[in-house]
Order: sequence, then C-alpha cells, then structure tokens
Amino acid sequence: RWPAMPSTVAADQPSLRFSTAPGRIFDGRQGPTVFKDLAGLPVAERDPWTLNLFVWLPADPPNHTIIAGFGDTTRGPGTQHYLAKLYGEAYCWGGAPVTDIGGGTQFDIGMWQMWTIVYDGRNLSHYKDGKFLRSAGVFLDDAVNEIQIAPNPPWPDEPQTRFQGKVANLSLYRGVLPPEEIARLMVEMPKE
Repeated sequence: RWPAMPSTVAADQPSLRFSTAPGRIFDGRQGPTVFKDLAGLPVAERDPWTLNLFVWLPADPPNHTIIAGFGDTTRGPGTQHYLAKLYGEAYCWGGAPVTDIGGGTQFDIGMWQMWTIVYDGRNLSHYKDGKFLRSAGVFLDDAVNEIQIAPNPPWPDEPQTRFQGKVANLSLYRGVLPPEEIARLMVEMPKE
C-alpha cells in the first residue's frame, strides 16, 4: 500500500511519488513484487528522481542479483533504474555497461543499510547510509512505469539468482533530494 500523492507540487520541490509499506522478506523462490502504472512516476529520460530503500542481506548476493527499482527489467540500455549487485559491488543497473554505475562499495551482511540513488537528468549519484559515495555522468532512456522488488533476472547466460533478504520502506521521489534530506531518511531505518 502507498499513500495518496499530491497532485500539484512546485516544480523545484522533490515530491514523494511512491512508498511501500514496511518490510518484506524475499527467499529467492517467489516472484517479484510489482507495482504498475503509478501516477506521476519520473520515467521520462530526463526526469530527475531519487530512489531510497533499506536492505538487509543474510549473505553476500551473487553477481547479477537485482534488488529493487523501476523499469521492466527487460528493455534496452538506459531503461532500467535498479539497485543491484554487479561486478562484485553495489551498482545502479541501467540496462547496459554504459549506464551501469557502481557505488564503489560492498553491501553489508546481517544488518540493515540504507541505499539511495539520485539522478538529476545528467548525473547518477550513490549514497549509502546517508553518505555520498560516488557520482558519474550518464544518460538514461525512458523507463517503463513499473516498480519491482526482487525482480526476475533478465540475463539468460548468467545464473538465475533472485534476491534473498529483506527490503523495507522503498520510496521513489520525483526530483533530487538534497544530501541533508537523504541523511534525514536514516531515521526510517528498521530496528530489527
């Protein structure tokens, strides 16, 4: 379930467009949780957005594990906007190497952590636990209006690994949350 979203927001103010209910456990066997055709999602190629979620992992996920984000997980380069494990580290998976941007760090195991990905229309930035990690220039394409948690992996030549762990309080904002607002989201970190 998610709250009703405001219909009018000042153009320069980020607005919450989607938020999940707290906590869900994924065992790697069930299918994804999918939300489609949500009003006001920032899916156009230059739409700025901020994706924030809390993740708990029981073990280091294998490469090519997609955790959560938006897009349909099947279309071409630049159309996917997901937190994933790629190339041995936390990544924003964009659908092709030119749009896959690494956070430069690993996932924590056995503890809650907050991951934030910010796209301003030109640059993609990673934050972990409210602290800036890395930014890189990237041009994304239109995404399908679809949010998925623990989606099916789209790579036929790779082991088909589904996310195992917990996801809580996934939020998608239309617009760029400033660093101080990202840091304030840490108060939503689950306690158990």
